[in-house]
Order: sequence, then structure tokens, then C-alpha cells
Amino acid sequence: MKKSNPLLGKVKKTIEKYQMLTIKARIVVGVSGGPDSTALLHLLLQLRDEYELKLWIAHLNHQLRGKEAEEEARWVKMFASKIGIPLISDSFDVATLAKRRKLTLEEAARMARYDFFEHVTNQVSANKIAVGHTASDQVETILMRLMKGTGLDGLSGIPPVRGRIIRPLIDIFRKEIEEYCERNNLKPCLDSSNSDTSFLRNRVRLNLLPLLSQEYNLQISKILLQMSKNLREDADFIKRKGEKEFGKIFKKKGENKSQRWLV
Repeated sequence: MKKSNPLLGKVKKTIEKYQMLTIKARIVVGVSGGPDSTALLHLLLQLRDEYELKLWIAHLNHQLRGKEAEEEARWVKMFASKIGIPLISDSFDVATLAKRRKLTLEEAARMARYDFFEHVTNQVSANKIAVGHTASDQVETILMRLMKGTGLDGLSGIPPVRGRIIRPLIDIFRKEIEEYCERNNLKPCLDSSNSDTSFLRNRVRLNLLPLLSQEYNLQISKILLQMSKNLREDADFIKRKGEKEFGKIFKKKGENKSQRWLV
């Protein structure tokens, strides 16, 4: 009897809710070798026949963690070979980019990574880029933006879809991902920098969120996630309403101009 896969059902629901995929979509999957991106790839493989997907793996070594990063690159290469998905990989000196552009390492790594994904997508003529952001990443992002100061868009969090980028795991918490990897014997790599509290995101994840959960509200992560969804709906409504009203004004001005010509 076929084993039930509740996580796959949740991913399908997210994909359908945000209209992430069409039949015969061509997807570049960003895979670091960690639990989130490994689970994402494994889940998309299970949807490949249903959606008639064409998949590629993209992996970028940021050159920040020496042998550990090299081992991750080897792991991704072996995993890609095992499942029969073509891999395009590269490495990039993120530290030099950060210094040259006066960015944090996190900002520079994000810039390099997405530039690489876009390059690979154009190279293979794909139309989607799938990345492994989770509901946990969403909650952390909202808190980070709140502390720095932000508006409605900022509190809406990470968009499930932005251009060609899709995030099928955006409604799934990291604990669910880790349990999924264990159940399916995926054995992903673990990034030691995730425990480095010199990074703000790690301090939020390891210190602030546990404190808020233990001392203030056990459901804080779910509450923040729901808040971001509500605010995203508000932001989308305001945007649509604004575009509609702008269209009316533009049309009215055009009509008035035409009438002046007729006088």
C-alpha cells in the first residue's frame, strides 16, 4: 500500500493557491544541500509526472566555509547523479563581492545566488526558479524587518511568487522539513554557519524566537505567519485598487485631451 505523504499534499495546496506551476513547467531548483532545498527537490520529483516537469539543479559554492562548502558541492553532485537530474554548479567569491559593494555577507551571498540562478535559468531556457524558503524563514524575516522598521510590504514578508521565483515550502515550518528528510532517509548536509550568532537571522532563530515562544506566546510563529498572509492580502488589494483608480484618471485625462482637440 502506498504510504501517505501529508507534506506533499501541503506543498500541492501551496502551489495551487499561488498558481506557482503550469503543466510542462521548466524549473531550476536551487539546492544548497541543506534540509530545505533537499526536501524541495525531493517533493518536486514526486510532482514531476503529474505536472510533466523538466527539472535542473543549480548549486553555488559561496567560498565562505572552505572544506565544508566543498563537501556540500560534492554531496549535491552525488545526489543529482543518483536521482538523474542535470546539475549546473559554480563557485563565487562572496566575501570579495561584499567588500567591494559594502554589503553584509548575507546580502552579498543572496545577490550572488540569485544572479547565478537567473543565469542558469536563461541558459537552459527554464521559466521557473524554485527555492527552499520555509514558513520559519518567513517568521524570521518578519521579525528582522520589524526591528529595523518597515511598512506594509515589509511586514507581508517573503512573497510566495516573485517573477520567475517560486517558493513551494513557504507555508511549511522547518521542523516539518527536518522530519520529512528523516522519514525519507535523505541525509542532507548541515551548514555550521547556521549556529553562528554573529548573523542577525541566527540570533532571531536561536535566541529571540525561543524567548518569545517560552515567555510570551507558544504560538508566536504561527501568529506572525498568519499576520504576514493577512497583510499581503491587504497590500495586494491596495495595489490593485490603486492601479484601477490610476487607470481611470489616465483614461479621463486622455478623453479631456481629445475633447480639446475637437473644439
